[in-house]
Amino acid sequence: MTEPARRKRRSCSWTCCGWFLAAALLLPLLVWGVASAITARMYQRELDHLHRAGEPLTVSELAPEVPAGHDNAANVYAALESLDRMQPFMMAIPGYTSDRWDAQWRDRARVAVAANQHYFAAVEQASRMGECAFPVDWEAGRMALKPHLRDLRETARCLQVRAEVQLLDGKPDEAAASCATLLRVADHAETGPAMFDVLVAHAIRAIALRELERVLSSGSLSPSACRTLYEQLSRADTTGPFLRGAQGERAWWIMTFPMIEEGRVSSGLAHLFGDESARRVDLYQMFGRPNWNLDKLRYLRACERAFTALDSPWPTARKQLEDLEAQVGRLTLSRVSGSALTVPVTPRSLCSRYRNAARISSARLALALELYRHERGRYPNSLEELAKARGKLPLDPFTGKPFRYRREGNGFAVWSLGPDMTDNNGRDFNPSKEEWDTPGYDLVFRVAR
Repeated sequence: MTEPARRKRRSCSWTCCGWFLAAALLLPLLVWGVASAITARMYQRELDHLHRAGEPLTVSELAPEVPAGHDNAANVYAALESLDRMQPFMMAIPGYTSDRWDAQWRDRARVAVAANQHYFAAVEQASRMGECAFPVDWEAGRMALKPHLRDLRETARCLQVRAEVQLLDGKPDEAAASCATLLRVADHAETGPAMFDVLVAHAIRAIALRELERVLSSGSLSPSACRTLYEQLSRADTTGPFLRGAQGERAWWIMTFPMIEEGRVSSGLAHLFGDESARRVDLYQMFGRPNWNLDKLRYLRACERAFTALDSPWPTARKQLEDLEAQVGRLTLSRVSGSALTVPVTPRSLCSRYRNAARISSARLALALELYRHERGRYPNSLEELAKARGKLPLDPFTGKPFRYRREGNGFAVWSLGPDMTDNNGRDFNPSKEEWDTPGYDLVFRVAR
């Protein structure tokens, strides 16, 4: 082969190598671009489908409209000033129920309550207002500041102390009215589109119903006070606020995804990811964009399955949510970010919803039993006997079957079987010692005399 031929051959070889290297570099980029476009379109189509189905996808769609001026209970709560003066007493008090107070603390409690009657009157006024929307920047998602939840929780403690003072002074109907105010405050706490708001409301409602146990245990609550509370509890919505909170969590993640894609993780979401995780997320969503888009799609579908589980019986719903948690925990975003990208409804939060419903229903049963005693002079021997007198009774939300009931001395106990769906003979849940999924307890409403 002549030298010119060899040079031409080498030139062709280098040219072929160049084209091969260019193809080797460009083809993956082309595949990456096409896959990114296809998966992005799949995610957008899912959003469009949810939108057409009427699903709320933004926090602004779920956030309550803030009424103007005096029509908004939130403005009355915000104007309360006595809470600061109650705080020193509340911080020092050895407990919120009078069984832990000595004579000196009983006197101090009476003085604190008497000195803040205008505060309690304002809380009563606010709780009775139909509209309540706190001025929260919901578009900030989990970074939204909600000082009102802390204040409402403290207000609940103050109302509990007032109810105890009223019981000590032999005024059970007034104490029952304080419980009714507590229940209305709980309703106002869960007006926001966030699961945390709902869980705070559940905690306030638990305070109210525990105090109602003590009021009924006094044995002196009038029939009219019983009926008023029974009707108030009958109107309780145990599903709507919970679903709105779950939808709000989904809307927050939908809002968060573009922030991550635009590189705003470190500044805007540092509280969630942290700087090191933020860098890993930035690299992942840059080079793994197709899988990132599929992660978002899987998340939306997991949310829909979680919302569907809300209408299922407790054991089915719990199993579905545990499976969903495991699936979503395997999403690449969760592993890269070091954070748990979770579905908006978890077994723990759903159990809180069922416990809330069980507490409300058991309190209704207790009030119905008290009314029966007022009418017949004794408690019924069974819930079947009560049903014959008062009609259909609420069922245990965990089992879909009747609550358990027994006479205890001059009082009684009604209980739900709780998340383990096992009758533990009325052994009550102790939140200071047991987790929500600890077996061996029931959810008991006990009137002890």
